[in-house]
Parts: sequence; C-alpha cells; structure tokens
Amino acid sequence: MLAGLLFAVVAVADAREVRVGVYENPPKIMAGPDGQPSGIFGDLLTEIARQEDWKLHPVPCKWEACLAALKAGQIDLLPDVARTEAREKQFDFHAEPALQSWSALYVPSTDRVNSMLDFRGRRIAVLKGSVQESYLRQLFTGFGIDVTLVPVTSFEEGFALAEQGRADAAAANYNYGEFNARRYDLMASSIMFLPSRLFFAAPRGTNADLLAAIDRHLAAWQASEGSPYYKVLARWMAQPPPVVWPVWWRWATGGVLAAILIVVLINRMLRSQVRAQTARLEADLVQLRQADEALSRQHGIFQSLIRTIPDLVWLKDQDGVYLACNDRFEKLYGAVEKDIVGKTDYDFVDRALADFFRAHDRAAMSAGKPSVNEEWLSFASDGYHGLFETTKMPMLDASGHIMGVLGIAHDITRRKQVEEALRESEELLKEAQALAHLGNWSLDLTNGTAVWSDEEYRLLGYAPGSVLPTSENFLKAVHPEDIAAVTAEMRRAMNSRETRPYHIVHRVVGAAGERFVEQLGKVSFDTQGQPVRMFGTTADITERKRIESQIEHLAYHDQLTTLPNRALFLDRLGQALAACRRQKRFGAVMFVDLDQFKRINDVHGHTIGDSVLKDVAKRLRHYLRQDDTVARFGGDEFVILLPELSSEQEPAATLALSVAEKIRAALEQPIRIDGQDYLATASIGVSLFPKQGENVDDLIREADIAMYRAKDSGRNALMFFEHTMQEHIAERYAMERDLRDAVKNGALALFLQSQVNAGGDVVGAEALVRWQHPARGLVAPAAFISLAEETGLIVTIGEWVLRETCRLLVRLNESGRSLRLAVNVSPRQFRQANFVARVREILSETGADPLYLTLEITENLLVEQASEVVSRMLELSDLGIRFAIDDFGTGYSSLAYLKRLPLNELKIDKSFVQDIPYDLNDVALVETILAMARHLRFEVLAEGVETQSQLEFLTAKGCRLFQGYYFHRPQPAGDWLAEVNRTFPQTGR
Repeated sequence: MLAGLLFAVVAVADAREVRVGVYENPPKIMAGPDGQPSGIFGDLLTEIARQEDWKLHPVPCKWEACLAALKAGQIDLLPDVARTEAREKQFDFHAEPALQSWSALYVPSTDRVNSMLDFRGRRIAVLKGSVQESYLRQLFTGFGIDVTLVPVTSFEEGFALAEQGRADAAAANYNYGEFNARRYDLMASSIMFLPSRLFFAAPRGTNADLLAAIDRHLAAWQASEGSPYYKVLARWMAQPPPVVWPVWWRWATGGVLAAILIVVLINRMLRSQVRAQTARLEADLVQLRQADEALSRQHGIFQSLIRTIPDLVWLKDQDGVYLACNDRFEKLYGAVEKDIVGKTDYDFVDRALADFFRAHDRAAMSAGKPSVNEEWLSFASDGYHGLFETTKMPMLDASGHIMGVLGIAHDITRRKQVEEALRESEELLKEAQALAHLGNWSLDLTNGTAVWSDEEYRLLGYAPGSVLPTSENFLKAVHPEDIAAVTAEMRRAMNSRETRPYHIVHRVVGAAGERFVEQLGKVSFDTQGQPVRMFGTTADITERKRIESQIEHLAYHDQLTTLPNRALFLDRLGQALAACRRQKRFGAVMFVDLDQFKRINDVHGHTIGDSVLKDVAKRLRHYLRQDDTVARFGGDEFVILLPELSSEQEPAATLALSVAEKIRAALEQPIRIDGQDYLATASIGVSLFPKQGENVDDLIREADIAMYRAKDSGRNALMFFEHTMQEHIAERYAMERDLRDAVKNGALALFLQSQVNAGGDVVGAEALVRWQHPARGLVAPAAFISLAEETGLIVTIGEWVLRETCRLLVRLNESGRSLRLAVNVSPRQFRQANFVARVREILSETGADPLYLTLEITENLLVEQASEVVSRMLELSDLGIRFAIDDFGTGYSSLAYLKRLPLNELKIDKSFVQDIPYDLNDVALVETILAMARHLRFEVLAEGVETQSQLEFLTAKGCRLFQGYYFHRPQPAGDWLAEVNRTFPQTGR
C-alpha cells in the first residue's frame, strides 16, 4: 500500500502542466462551468491530456490577446487556430488538422442577401486579427465593393452588434454560426468563404512533444468511427433528436381497443410527418425558386458589370473553359460570347500562346491570390496588337473551393510608350544636366526623405545612388563653415509669409575637393500654411567663382608680385584707422622704397628687375603677421600696414621699429637670381596713427616724407615721421643693440648683496647682474631688465646669472663655507618649456649642490598657469632647491596657493619696509605678513633695510633675516667672495 501511495505521489509530481489559451468560440472552444477547456477542441484536448497524463491549466483571454500570449510564450497551446503562411512563421502546428471548417457572413433573419453586391456600403463585424478580417478586406477590395469592417474581440460581440443593428452582418466560422445564430435571430447568408483547416498551435520552436502527441491521437481516432474524436463531434455538432413515439406491440392484456388506438396514433403521426415533409418541400421549392431568381439577377448584374468595364474581362472554370466574357473580350477572339463560352483558348489561338495563358491561370489558382503579368495580344477583329497588363484572380464557390479564374486585361501600350518617351526624356535631361553641371532635387519636409538626380549626387560629392538622398546626407556634403547659413536660408524659405524663394551660394566638400554651388528652390505649403515639400536645382559655379575671384584679384592686386595694390591698401588702411580710433589703439604705416633699383633695371634689364621685385615681396610677406598688409604702390615702392599694435604709443612705436628693422635687415641680404647676387637695400619711413584730424592720404604722405628722410640720411635706414618718437626709439634701439652685444660678448657682471641674521652674521646672498657699458659705464638692472624682458634676452641673461651663481657655490663649498645664494628667475624664463631641464643641466655642468641654491619667483607668476608652475616647482624642490617669493605683498597671488607650494621663504618688498615704523598701513601689512609666515612655518627676509629704527621694529615683530644698505651694498662677485673668506669662518660639512 505504501509503495502504491509513493507511486501515486511520483505520478502526480511528474504530471506535465500545460497552459491552454481559452477564449469564447462555442461550440469549438470555450470555458466549461469548472473553468476547464470545453467545446470540440476543449473536450478533445481534455481526453488527450487524460491519456498523456497532462495537467491542463486554462488561461482565459480574448482572441487577439491569446495570439499575443502564444507568440510571447505565455501559453503552451492555443486551440482552434487556422493555419496560414503568415502564422507558420510565428507559431508551430501539428500535421493532422483537428477540424475542417469554413466561414460565412450571418445577417438578420429578416434580411435577404443574394450576392456580394448586396453588401455595398454595409458594416460587417469581424474578429480583429483573424484570417477572416484580412481575407474579407482583400475580397471586397478586389471587386471594388466598399464595405466597412468593424473589428470585434469575439464572435459573440460581433453577433450582438448584428442583432442590435450596429452592424449589418457578422463574420464567423460555420461551427460557431450554426450553434449560435438562432439565439441572435441571425441566419447564414449565401456568402461562404475561406475553407480552413483548424489546429492546435504552439509558440515557435517549443512544445514539439505536445504537438506530436496531439498528432498521434488525432491520426488514431480519425481512423476509427467509434473513437473519442467522433463522439466529441457528435456531442457538439449533431442536431436535436427527432421525437419517437413508443410502440406498444407486446401487451399481454391489451385488447382490440388498444390495437386500434395504436393504429390511430400511428396513422396520425404519419399524417403529421407527411404534412410536415410536404411543407418543407414546398418551402424548399420556394427557396429554390427564389435562389434561381436571385442567381438570374446576380448573373444579370455580373453581365452588366463586366460589359461596362472598358478592359477585357473573362471567367474560366478550373479546366480553362470559358464561362463568361464582355464585349471587349469578344473583339479579341472575333466571336460573340455564346460562341466563346464552353470553349478554351486552344480553340482560338495557337498552342504556344494557349499554353502560356493556361500556365498563368494555373499559377493564379495554385497561389490562391491574384497574379499579374504583361502579355502582347493581337485582336482578331481589327488586327490591333498591343501590350496588356493582365490580372488573374482565383474564384471561390460557396464552400470556399476554387471554381475557376477571373481575368481582367488592361491595355498599357500607350502608357508604356509614354513611359519610354519619358525615360528617354529623362536620359536626355540627365545628359544635359551633366553637361551643364546642373542637378535637381526634391525634399519631403514631413519626413526628411529626398530625391536627387544623378548630377545632384555628383555635385554633392557622392557617387549616384551611393547614399540615401536625405537632408542629413545633404548637410554632410556642405562645407562645415556654410552649414549655419544654409540651414538659416532653409528656415527662412519655409516661412509661409516669405515671398522670396530659396536661394543660396555655398561650398560642398567631396572626393573631388571643395566646390561652389548655387541652389535655387521653392517650397510648397498645405492649406494650414505648413511647409510640406521643397524642390529646386543645384548648379556648379566653381569656375564662375574662380573667374570672379581672379577678376577681383586683378582689380585689387599687383599682377607682378600678387600683392594688394594701392586701391585695396587704401581701403584696408581706412578700416584700420577707424578701428584704432574706436578702440583707442595705435597702428603704423611703413613706406618702403628700394635704394637705387633703377640701376638694376638699367644694367641687367627689366626681367631681372621683375625677379628682384618678386623676391622683395616674398621677404616682406615673411616678416608680417596674418592681419598685416603689404602692398605694391608701383615701381619699387611698397607700403606696409601694421594695425592695432598697442594701446599706448610708445610700445606701438617699439613694435613698429622692431618690424621695420627686421625688414631692413632682410632686404640688406643679397638676392640670388640665376647664380648671380643682386643687392636691393631699402629706405623705410614709419608713421604712427591715429592723430587728430588726419586721414588716409595724410598717413601715406607722412610715411613717404619719413622715407625720404631715411634716404637723405644715407639710405638703408629707417625713420619715424614723429621727431620726438624718432629720438626715443633711436635711443631705445641703440640700447637694445648694445645689450645684445653685451650678452654675446660677455659684458655682464655678477654682483652679490649679503643677507644677514638678527646678529648681523652673513647667512647668504642674492645674486644680481650689472651691465658694464663701454660708454655709459656700469648700468643698473632697472635701466635694462625691462628691455631684456621685452626682447626675450632675459632668458639668456637669467641662465648666465644662474650658471655663474652655481660656479660661485662650488667655490664656496670648496672653501668649506656653507652659505645659500639666491637667484631671481623672471616669469618669462620660468615659463620656458625646458626650464627644469636647463636647471638640471647647469647643476650637472657646474657640480653645484642644489641644497644651497634658492630660486626667487614673483607672486604674479603663480596667477598664470598655476598648475604648471606648481608642477615645475615640485620637480625642482625634489632636487633640494629652495624657493622664495620675491617682493611679497606687491602681486596678486591667492594665499590658498601658499599651502600647496614648496615654499621656504617670503621676502618683504622694500616699498613696505622704507616707511616703517612711521606709516601705520605699512606697519599693519608687515605685521600681517610676519604672523602669517609664522603660522605657515615660512622664513621671512626683509629687503631694503637702511635704518636702525627699521631693524629694531622688524626684530621686535619676529623677523630674523635682513638685506639692505644698512648691512651691505651689492659688490662684484670676486670682492664679495674675498670678503667672505676674510670674515666668515670655515665650517665642516
């Protein structure tokens, strides 16, 4: 007993659970009182489940929802599914159909429908997503009958709509209709269609075992009349049983009266049955008569319909025998309808053509859907030979079986001729557009799609057909700098209030390079004023643009040197003069005249002279900025415009002088032509602008006057028109030239100023530079450091000071004296990309110990490129080099950076020291610096200490390091070292 119980438990545990979709379609499928599947399919599946040990789990759903759940794999089986080509791509089916069925249109019992034409303008309720819906739509559309399909979610809803008058008919399968029509006072019309084989369906690629089991049982049951299959069909599809009167033939105690009674009863029953049968026969006869009349009317309508059609129309049966045709078809075979009906194509045309017609008939019937082909036909009536588009549609009888084929042939000879002429015209147009470099296009503004001609593709830089013609691909071809202008013009043209058409010239970039195109277009608007379409042409105007540019260039440029000519230069000078006045800035005009150029022309000829002028123009362009302009005024005269040099006059004059000197030096070099050198120096006149009340002509005249002064001074020279500026610039230029010579020839001297502690002991020194000028004597840094910064010489000078200081450190260390030396680093030097590398090289070259080297930087250096400055300081700090902020308190650095930087020392600027302790502001500032340094653990050195009172105040406030005339003045490095050796004791290291 225990074993049996365990077996039962295992059997229950192993039962296969099958999710079944159940929707209301009686008698084929519905939910029973217990919720389990019922109806024909439900009972069949229940019996199969019982034998296969499946546990059915019903999933109630509407028809369309059932299909969606099946596709999503949310149910395992769906009963009562017609097998179609489309559904075979989505679902799996078993092989043996579970039920054969067809569909019909059900109408109210009071309605009389004799043909499809009676449904014109009617509403038909049809199951949404069903094969009936797609078939009816195709059927009525094919016959040109206008009906309204009302989608419903169940047959029950469709029958209810027909009963309520909200639909004129309802489509349903025959099983459902016969089972339920009477409840809704509906009856089947004469329109039957779509014979169907019905199956169980499973999700694609799953539950193959379920389908195989269903196939196995159906095959076995359908082969045996007493099987569950036929019992289920009898249960749901049989008509109500007739009334059977009991026969009393064996009564032991019955008498004659009983026998007579029996005979009378039987006689009455027979009479009743005869009367009922007679009434049915009479009713059937009336229905047959009515059907015959309806068929006659339908045939008459069909004949009238096909005779009004101007195309050839005919009807054949499955064997190709003609059943009907129209007047136009009679002319094809040269015979009337009665002589054509009953015959085949073989009776009228040769066998090859008849075989061709027959093959297409069979193809249409085999496919079960209309087929279209083109064929040449010759008319027997008048010999006309033309091309016809033939449509052949399979025709179905009331049972849904194919009974023949309906053919319609439309003459397309003229259309083909027009199409061919149009194609030839299009080809000619394409060739003409290609020759003219003219493309055409059309843009659908509702979805962004477009149509381009082949030449349009080429103009946009694409091979014809290589990309989709969309607005996106059009904009990809437009030059990036022109996209904004093109889109703006499109938006303007798409404004319904605009009257000017779309017109723009822009560049395109493709495989052939950059080209100019001109686009003309027009926009179409709908009734609401919304843009719907844009079409136009595109023309290649690259050559036109090149010619226009060349003409413009010739109008405004010198033909020999290609430099701007007088007209273009005067225009640019006028613009620059106005801009400088508006922005309060200074510019300059230079007049350049070659010295003794006439001699080159006279001696060597104009060809050589022209070559010299071209080379001069090339050199002038080389030394100018992009915004500068150099023009040839004629002969050997050139004029240069330097706009917006500076906001102050003196720096502007300095820059102008620098450019002029570079040009003078460049033209001083010989010009080599064909292996021979020619010399063409220049005299240059410079005039600054703007000046009060002067115009463009005044500026040219002033520069010309200055140029003649340069010639008068001996040629190969330059002069300013402004005398005071000339003197100042000349002096400054001379100093710059001397400074360059000094750096080059070693005329710089290293000085040091000692730094002491509170006791007056020397703890280090600051390295300083002096310039030993041959005429001016010893020049202090204040007179030349700013000039060195402007000219870039500060980098070379800074490296020289650093190298000399490192050498001095080596000498100090060799003598056993541990003193720190500080070197100022200019911002320009520190920002050099190779600054850290150069410091490493100098330390390595001299052998100096970086622990005794201090680099002094300014606060302003920390403001610009702060992260890069911090990075370089950290690299140098890792070597042991100390950092000090020079002139602390005079710059603009953020105190927050002090915590991030590898700083060791702050130097209080002498401008704050010189007025303490009497200036309260300076006192407060110095006290603040000392307090802050104390908290951040920085050393503080006060510069410019010159009095006892200054020293006492600083000492009282905690300052421990000092530098100034009160202790030591700057002295040459040799003298300083000698004094240190005398007074400063050696220390062991």
